Amino acid sequence: METEKVEEKIYSALKSDSELISKIAGIESIYHLQAPAHELTKYPCIVYSPISDVPFFHADNHILAHKLSIRIHIITLDGEYAEIAEDIHRIMTGLKAKRYQSIPYAENKEKILIVDYRMLVNKEEPESIEDTIAADTDTKECDCKHHCSDVTINGSIISDEEIDEIIKNLGDETKK
Repeated sequence: METEKVEEKIYSALKSDSELISKIAGIESIYHLQAPAHELTKYPCIVYSPISDVPFFHADNHILAHKLSIRIHIITLDGEYAEIAEDIHRIMTGLKAKRYQSIPYAENKEKILIVDYRMLVNKEEPESIEDTIAADTDTKECDCKHHCSDVTINGSIISDEEIDEIIKNLGDETKK
């Protein structure tokens, strides 16, 4: 997954959290990269941006995963950012990000909490389990009424029970 896609997920998660939105000046007070000029900024606000994107896991000269650092500024005029920080932490941990530093800061009239998160991002992350299965095997739509995604091997649909049996047999063979 590219950094831009992760940024879109972060923005989507922030703007769709009603608890967070109620504590800031609305959805329009979530900014990417930079807040507007001081007189145009709605307080309190959030500014998020990637600060580092480093290859992390390599195989066969290909990057399989990268470590992405995201910096979030919680900007207030009164310094009341603790509850906002808790909401952001809940949202970011939901996105599997880990907080690694937090820095209080003051500039002019603004009181700011800077929080950095790191996340490990797969380079090509499938959107669903069906995409994962499709990447490994041939798939075709099932005629059942359960809207399942059946796995095919050499063009034949196999059931969950057959998959379990194959896995069991593989385990039995390794014991020999």
